[in-house]
Amino acid sequence: MHFRVMVIGNDPEGQLAPFSVELKLPKYKTKLVSDEEKEGFVESCAKKHNLSFDELYEKYGKDWNDGVWEKDENKEWAEYSVYNPKSKYDYYSPIKVIKTKGDGKAEIGKPVIIGNKARVSQARKGDIKNLDELTGCDLLKDGEWCQVGQPRPWGRSTKGEGQEEWDVELKKLFQTLPDDTLVSVYDCHF
Repeated sequence: MHFRVMVIGNDPEGQLAPFSVELKLPKYKTKLVSDEEKEGFVESCAKKHNLSFDELYEKYGKDWNDGVWEKDENKEWAEYSVYNPKSKYDYYSPIKVIKTKGDGKAEIGKPVIIGNKARVSQARKGDIKNLDELTGCDLLKDGEWCQVGQPRPWGRSTKGEGQEEWDVELKKLFQTLPDDTLVSVYDCHF
């Protein structure tokens, strides 16, 4: 799935980095393994052997769930991961949607090149005539990734809201940005 994200502020690729699915973290515990999960595993193996959960998992755990269950410091079975829980994309590329104009201004356009009008993936807010027309995208600002239906650090929660409400909130945010704020647009894939 492809989607757009607008990155507000300097070092847009540095701001994107913590949200990569490729970012591997030190192993961390995600949860305790429930009795239901253990029973499901044992039932799937019961026809093969009459062994305890611990013995069965030692023998078949790698095949069952890649061996992500192990005993924690309290000797309880827990699930562990190195997956980035903040991941939003597996790759990205700049989208050239900001069209430069002869008057030194730029405007939001479709991500294609038309004639000799250059399109860039970033510009300063004050140089973009119609920034509020860039709607329907996620937003990354100050290390916070926001999208429709999720809380935002600069305003109220969007839970239950749709795209129209989100776009209105984006337009309000744009109005508060200083003119020298860097605005970059990326195509992300997940």
